[in-house]
Amino acid sequence: MTLGLLIAVAASLWATHQICVGGPTYTKIIQGKDLVADILPPPAYIIESYLEATLALNGAKPIAESVITRSSLTPARCASSAARSGMMPLRPPA
Repeated sequence: MTLGLLIAVAASLWATHQICVGGPTYTKIIQGKDLVADILPPPAYIIESYLEATLALNGAKPIAESVITRSSLTPARCASSAARSGMMPLRPPA
């Protein structure tokens, strides 16, 4: 009876150590999350692709042809900056 209780307590402590914050399982989860964050593009790229798709659907000129700037920004960055600042609607009017 005592041996069974000791085994149960030892298994419980081992499992608690494995899943606690800073434990081996937690470290694997954090490493996986960091890997996905390094692989996926930043959210601004998602906005730019949505904007390009919306313009293509409406038959407008692509951003690269319609935005002319003398600054060092590329046309796609100008469009995403304008979209983030609220100067350019992301969705077509309903």
